[in-house]
Amino acid sequence: MTIKRYVIAMLFFTTACGEGIFDVEGRSYEPKIVIDGYLVPGSTQIKIYFRRNLPLNDNGQLFYPSDLVLTNAQASLTDVAESAIYPLSYNADSLYYTYSGTDLTIGHGKTYRLEVSAVVNGKSLSASSETTTPNAGFSIDPAASVLDSMEYNAKDSLGNSRKFRISFHRSPGTDFYLNTLEALDASVESFIYSPVNIFWAPDTADVADDLTELKYSNDITINTPLNAGTSSIDIEWYSTWFYGDYRVVLFAGDRNMRDFFLTYGDVQEADGNLHEPVLHIDGDGIGVFGSAISDTVMVRVLRRQ
Repeated sequence: MTIKRYVIAMLFFTTACGEGIFDVEGRSYEPKIVIDGYLVPGSTQIKIYFRRNLPLNDNGQLFYPSDLVLTNAQASLTDVAESAIYPLSYNADSLYYTYSGTDLTIGHGKTYRLEVSAVVNGKSLSASSETTTPNAGFSIDPAASVLDSMEYNAKDSLGNSRKFRISFHRSPGTDFYLNTLEALDASVESFIYSPVNIFWAPDTADVADDLTELKYSNDITINTPLNAGTSSIDIEWYSTWFYGDYRVVLFAGDRNMRDFFLTYGDVQEADGNLHEPVLHIDGDGIGVFGSAISDTVMVRVLRRQ
């Protein structure tokens, strides 16, 4: 399945270490190719987005998402072991680049190299990145998981909190797993309000303003054993803001996905300076090119009786 990506604002400053970052006047703008794409083993579909960055404080000039899209990039995907090159072409309807042939299926445990070049602001840019896809073996084990339906913040007979639990078979060599929750019935009416909600007590206006953000949540498990075996992730109650059905997607991610996810939200140092997240991209590029295997289950949060 296609990996669901969340909107991530990435600001990259060209300041030296130790310099202040709050005055961006006079800072030089460096055009970059912004890469956003994941490969999914077993899939024949390639969906990789190429965009451009824009300068900060550009005299208050407005821009639209379509202004960011690179429509004339030259890009290819290479199966490194086979030395097979697959040219990528732009899909104007969906704004991503894809391979139009029928002779490519992404494999498990294989290394792929992405190369892209484009002209941005009159400057010729090029970037590349490699991902090694996770090995086969990953899947959710429904029989060992705690799924189906459960009352919000349920307790067992001893008063201990009960939780949904996702048990899964590990991908050998992978130690990063990300689970995402999508509240399929999210609405102002289905929100779990205080005092039942013990984590936050918003009013209906607050929920309406934050509805899109509250609909999605995620959590990670890292540093799991690298051999085959089973592990589990508990779904905490602070991740479920609504009554109703949830789609839970669990990913086994490669190094690139792991490093980006663990660092993109922590880019400010104690002295106030900003730095880039960990990016495994060479040349004139920023963003992420990674790979992951996914599996999906459903759970349902019930009202208390």
